[in-house]
Amino acid sequence: MILIIRERATLEQVEEMLQTLRVAYESIINIRLSQNNRSMIIQDTTIRERVTQITKSLIGGYEPEFR
Repeated sequence: MILIIRERATLEQVEEMLQTLRVAYESIINIRLSQNNRSMIIQDTTIRERVTQITKSLIGGYEPEFR
C-alpha cells in the first residue's frame, strides 16, 4: 500500500496485493509524532479512513481485508 501512495507500484506489486487482498495500516515514516504516535502503525482514524478510500479507489472492485 505504501508503495502506491509513495511511488508508482510495479505491475508485479499490484498483482501481489490483489492476490492477498490485505492492506496493513503501516507507514515507512512515523505519522503524527507530535500527537504521541510512536509506532509505524497508523493510529489516527482520519488518516486510516483516507488510506482505505485511496486503496479502494486504486484496486477497483476488490474488497480488501484491512488490518
